[in-house]
Amino acid sequence: MKTIVGFGNSLTYGYLVNRGYLDILGDFINKENYKIVNSGIPGDTVIEGFQRLEYSVLKHNPYITIFEFALNDAFSNISVPKFREYYLNMLNRVDNLKFIMIPHLPGEKFLEKQAKPYYHSLKLLAEETDIPVIDISKHKFSEKELLLDNVHPNEKGYRIYAEEVYKALKGFLNEN
Repeated sequence: MKTIVGFGNSLTYGYLVNRGYLDILGDFINKENYKIVNSGIPGDTVIEGFQRLEYSVLKHNPYITIFEFALNDAFSNISVPKFREYYLNMLNRVDNLKFIMIPHLPGEKFLEKQAKPYYHSLKLLAEETDIPVIDISKHKFSEKELLLDNVHPNEKGYRIYAEEVYKALKGFLNEN
């Protein structure tokens, strides 16, 4: 059995819902072939992620790792260059298939403005490292039907996440 690890913050964790994107992703894949590990911790930045990489990702010997950090970093005192440095260090320590997820944009304009430089940094990092991107930011989450608050999706919003993740991963999954 191969392991898929979702590694990030509250958006990976599935904060405020019964089923986050990783739970819904489990509906799309063959659970006899794959185990999904949720290594999301609400409030984490890329620095906390880097500090817990060993026990949250590497100890699982994952086949696929989905990295999702940015929003908490945008709302903390972490500069874009420091964010990029820690993210790159994490990516370099993982030898398996990896994907960079760019989350949806927050529901308010001032939050969106803070997040955009971090999202742009992720896109550049993905290009430079040739790591595939799962770009959730292309979906408009400003509608209240997809969000519980200005940041966290409801289950309908997390379904969009799961569908995008599955599209990105399905070429790498052996579902026979």
